[in-house]
Amino acid sequence: ELLYFDLGGSFSNSIKYINQGLSLSPRDPHINFIAADVLLDNALVHLDKDKKELALTYFEKSQIFLKNTLDYMDLISYKNLAAEHTFPIDFRYTTTALLGDAKYELFFLYRDKKQRELSKKYLNEAISLYSTAISIGPTQDEVEKIESDRDLDLITPADLYRARGNMFSWDKKWNQACSDWKVSKKYAKLSLKNSVLKQNIYPERGFIFDRNGKLLVSNQPMYDLMVIPNSLK
Repeated sequence: ELLYFDLGGSFSNSIKYINQGLSLSPRDPHINFIAADVLLDNALVHLDKDKKELALTYFEKSQIFLKNTLDYMDLISYKNLAAEHTFPIDFRYTTTALLGDAKYELFFLYRDKKQRELSKKYLNEAISLYSTAISIGPTQDEVEKIESDRDLDLITPADLYRARGNMFSWDKKWNQACSDWKVSKKYAKLSLKNSVLKQNIYPERGFIFDRNGKLLVSNQPMYDLMVIPNSLK
């Protein structure tokens, strides 16, 4: 994934081109997704800089475009298989998960502003979106295989279970939170196990010669054959 700042571009130029695209095709789900992705990235940049008001503004805008993406995704006139193939995993799954992430961040930002109704609204919406993404998404193994094959960092089911567990904990639903955290931890352990192959390689001893060049010690493979008499037929 390349971000506008990776290419030496600017946020304002990116938005200018996106707005041009939206003016030509406002209901194209892929243009809406790109708009959402750029806004979401910019929101995270401002959040890292502790510019919470700006971050909140961009998270709010990004969620609108992500919702548009989901709403327009099934329109036949905007079906674009070539564009969909640029997504390493399912387009709907990715969009739903990112919309959940936007709601996740908005929950905390409005909570900090003491706006309880809005924060509660975004908390519930985040839980609902994460649940949908989990139900429609690929398996942990499938995502990890794509990550390994294509050197990508994708949204995994483990990420979704952990995020939903966090939301459950803020809603004081401890049983659901613990259940999700356990699943996330299990997937993380399996991921580590799949990514590390432990293999013992025993070095050869080498050849030993005396001062006259006579071979004293060499390597020779040896095999042990073990038989269980009762198992023989």
